Amino acid sequence: MLSPKNVSHGADVNQKHFRGFSITAAVREGHFEISEILLKNGASRSACEEALLEASCHGRGGKFIELLMASDLIRANIAVHALVTACCRGFTDAVDTLLKCGVDVNAAARVLLQSSKPSLHTNIDCTPLVAAVVSRQTTVVRLLLQNGAKTDIKVPLGAWSWDMGSGDEFRVGAGLADPYAITWCAVEYFESSGTILQLLLHHLSPNTYHNGRTLLHHAVLCGNIGAVKTLLKCGSHINSRIKTTHKNESQVVHMTTRLGFPSILQHLIDSGCDINSRITNNGETPLMICAKFKQEKCLRVLIKAGADLGLVNMLGQSAQSITKSNKWSNSFQQTVLNVIKDGTIPVSNNNTVFSPLMFVARSGDIQALKAIVSQENINLNEQDSNGLSAVMVTAIQGDVHAFKLLVYSGADVKLTNKKRRDGDFFI
Repeated sequence: MLSPKNVSHGADVNQKHFRGFSITAAVREGHFEISEILLKNGASRSACEEALLEASCHGRGGKFIELLMASDLIRANIAVHALVTACCRGFTDAVDTLLKCGVDVNAAARVLLQSSKPSLHTNIDCTPLVAAVVSRQTTVVRLLLQNGAKTDIKVPLGAWSWDMGSGDEFRVGAGLADPYAITWCAVEYFESSGTILQLLLHHLSPNTYHNGRTLLHHAVLCGNIGAVKTLLKCGSHINSRIKTTHKNESQVVHMTTRLGFPSILQHLIDSGCDINSRITNNGETPLMICAKFKQEKCLRVLIKAGADLGLVNMLGQSAQSITKSNKWSNSFQQTVLNVIKDGTIPVSNNNTVFSPLMFVARSGDIQALKAIVSQENINLNEQDSNGLSAVMVTAIQGDVHAFKLLVYSGADVKLTNKKRRDGDFFI
């Protein structure tokens, strides 16, 4: 870097070194007086523009940027590039100064955007607002919105795509999905406090559809519970449906169970979602989806929340019968038994489809059976479609401990099944 003495002796202020022009180095190192001298002694347009970009990259805002912008040597596209760069890096002072110097808040520049989660490393033409959102720069987003940044823009940074017919999702990679609104970008590149998303939702509705889905569906698809909480707090409809051309419309809770996000599912339940809602074209409930896609943790959450195991779909299948067809009955049984042993009795409004007492009796789990019979208002003498009672089932299976427990708890051994046989017959 040239010193004032060298300049006064006629040194070339526009000589470019391996780290740039002299004025670039002066700005980078924070030497304001030297920058002034170099500018007064004929720093070229290229040198000043490079110095401005260096100032935006290293946060040399305020007087450095004012000095360079006042020189009238900075072209508009370079000023915009400096603004977008400062937004990426979160240098609020530099952003504020550039905006006060008249740089267009809605102009675009090509910059490298980076993110670790979700993974992003791509050069793209973007506005300052998009750069700040992707880089999670909360104070910069607030400043840009206060200065009139447009929110009705489309952002080509999505990593997810889906079939409008079946609703199946595909992870295509960042930038390969259909362009979406800036709020969708804020969900996918979510800032942990949720402030950026909240700021944007003051300008855009959370319930606007994009390719048949709302922001809440996208937050679930991204597996981001923070975004889900923020959206629900900002008025997202918790039971909004995915719209498809095949009319197989499902709600957020169905999507959550299918993808296997128990923490998000628990928050949806706590927020009042319908845990027994059905998909329109097949009548499947969240419990049935858990059984179909073998989502053990979500199954546990739903049963503890009181989801009805006695419901059937349009084919007459229950959650339990689905597990038998897809060879998941053992895991299903163990999950239900663990919930019972933890003190929660599964809900069933149709005991012919699913009876907690008969289910436990057939399982042979004595601890779960103790939890069942200890409940008030439990009917120990209920019978299945064949007329079998729990005590008959334990007798048939030769489960002496379970049989004794039921009898001592008051089960009637004189009940008869459809073949007129009572409990004593099976002993």
